[in-house]
Amino acid sequence: MGLIDKIQQSAKNISASMTKSANRSGGQGFEDNSQESEEFTFIKSQIETINHELNDAYNRIGRKIISHVIKNRTVVGIDVSDILYIIEPKLQKKDELEKEFIKLEKENIQNDIAAEKELAEEKYFAEKANLDRELAMSALSKKEYDEKLELARKRIDNFEEIHCIEKEERLGFITTEEKNAKIALLIS
Repeated sequence: MGLIDKIQQSAKNISASMTKSANRSGGQGFEDNSQESEEFTFIKSQIETINHELNDAYNRIGRKIISHVIKNRTVVGIDVSDILYIIEPKLQKKDELEKEFIKLEKENIQNDIAAEKELAEEKYFAEKANLDRELAMSALSKKEYDEKLELARKRIDNFEEIHCIEKEERLGFITTEEKNAKIALLIS
């Protein structure tokens, strides 16, 4: 088996594992994402509605203040308790919705990380299969095989740490060079 055959076989293996992963998560995951999207949209619309109602109440308070100031030339003694009675429950509801939205966002992020880890594990097993094949064909020594397999395994074992380091780079907290150095330190 030539080098080109090996490359083609590796590409087929990776493609098959990615297709299998997409199929496995595709049906269920799509419904979950659609449902999550509906929940996000519903919560966002509720928050926007409450914000609109609050702005309306704030405008009414402002109008009362302006009217009072024009009439009395003073700001003392304005009664806005009727409006505050409307505002307080809306502020509480808005707070609850924002907390629920954050909770859903965190769950969504955790699901994305789990899916990324599953994909990384599938890549590991595809790489292991290729290394096994190369070892069987004597294209690799046992030592090279062990080194490459250990390196691939460390990427899986340190997945969460590597993910955090990559996120730090995406957010601009560290440079690409720093990210590469931190990852190299983890997997060395």
